[in-house]
This record gives sequence, C-alpha cells and structure tokens, in this order.
Amino acid sequence: MNLDQLFAKLNELWPKLLFAVLLVLVGFLLSKLVLKLVKKGLKRGKLDPTYHGFFLSLIKIALYSVVLFIGLTTVGVPAASLVTVFGAVGLAISLAVKDSLANLAGGFLVLFSHPFGVGDYVELEGVSGTVKSINLLYTRLNTPDNKGVYIPNGQVANATIINSSAEENRRLDMVFSIGYEDDIPTAKAILERVIQNDPLALTDPAPTIRVGEQAASSINIDVKVWVFKDNYGDLKYNLNEQVKNEFDKAGITIPYPQLSVSVTKAE
Repeated sequence: MNLDQLFAKLNELWPKLLFAVLLVLVGFLLSKLVLKLVKKGLKRGKLDPTYHGFFLSLIKIALYSVVLFIGLTTVGVPAASLVTVFGAVGLAISLAVKDSLANLAGGFLVLFSHPFGVGDYVELEGVSGTVKSINLLYTRLNTPDNKGVYIPNGQVANATIINSSAEENRRLDMVFSIGYEDDIPTAKAILERVIQNDPLALTDPAPTIRVGEQAASSINIDVKVWVFKDNYGDLKYNLNEQVKNEFDKAGITIPYPQLSVSVTKAE
C-alpha cells in the first residue's frame, strides 16, 4: 500500500474513528450516570449494604465492556472477531492474574455465606476493625485508630473469622485482684454494687462475681457481665475506673507482685 492509498484509507476511516471516540466518551459518561442512579437505588432499597460495593463493581465492568464493544464495532471491527479477541485476552489475563480470580471467587463466597456485613466489628487475618466495604477483590476494614486495611477476599474466604457484632449482646469478662489480707465478701459486694449502678450493665443474664484464682500475690475475682455490643468498650472503662475508686474508699488494696528474698550468711 502506497502513501496515496494510505491517506485515502485514513480519509475514509477518520469520520468513523471520530464518531467511535465520541460514542465511547458519551458511553462512559452515561455509564457513570447509570452507576450513580444504581448507587442511589441500592441505598434506598432493601438490599444489605454489604452487597453494594461488590455489585457496583460488577455493573461498572459490564457497562464499560459494552461501551468499548460498541465503539470498536462502530469503526468496522467484526463482532465475531471481537468476541474471539476478548475470549483470548480473557484467557491470557485469567492465567496471569489467577490470584485475583481467587480473590474474586472469595468475594462471592463471603457475600453469599455472609459471615459478616458492613458495619460489623470483626477480626480477620490478625487484624481487628469495622467492615467498611466488600469489593471485587478486597475487603476493607477500618481499625479503631481509623487506619484502612485491605485484605484479599481469597484470604478472607479461608480465614477464621471472629465477628464481635454477630449478636446483640456480648459478655464482658474482667478480673479484679485484691490482697490476701482483704475481705473477699466486702470486695464482692462492692463489685456487685458498682455493676448494679452502671446503666450499661445488663441484669439478664445476671452478672457472675466469683473468686477465680488464688494467685501468687493476690486473690483474683472473676467478673462476667453482659452488655449491648455497642456499649462493650464504655462499660469496660467504667468498671475499671469505678471499681478502683470504690476499692480505695473501702481500704481494699490492689496488690502488685512481690518477691521474698532470703539471705543465709555463710559461716
């Protein structure tokens, strides 16, 4: 093909190319509009927010793929050839990103087995935090100090998951230590009174206050009290502070480890 033929061919194609580019740009803009409408519809609908990010990602990929397909066919590329090319490219990509495909499959498993949802406080892969989103490849947690942690869905699907938000109530387990010389019934009565006076502590099931251990330097009293899951941290801090104040008023000591050393003088 000489230059004249090349220019003639380009002169013939450029209107189609220009139209295809405009079509793709308009298609992308319309896709973004559709995604915004779908996002609003999902928020207003009854679908669990856990699924929103995942489905939005799928819809985005589908829309962009359709727009590119239409743009290429507009230029004159045969649809059958595009299907073949997309198939070959898809196969090559799947072999190159098998780990990503495992994460994608893990995302489906997480969504449909539903071990947790958006807003739940969970522990995954040694990381604790609130679930913010479940996307195509990653699950995002926000740690208590507001760090974003992204865990591949393939790991999530195979991990041991601790969901602290699975039930409405949680049991708060604490240990309070007193000295051997202190009166156990008095200490238990103080613990019971502090729990009864705290509005965050639930009375049903009833709290458990029992001596759990005679340790080396202290008597350890186990306290097990039920609380609404959202109040778990607040009740823990309340009891630590209030029990310390009440023990001080009653003269009950909070012991510290002690070591007795015996020295024998050599003759």
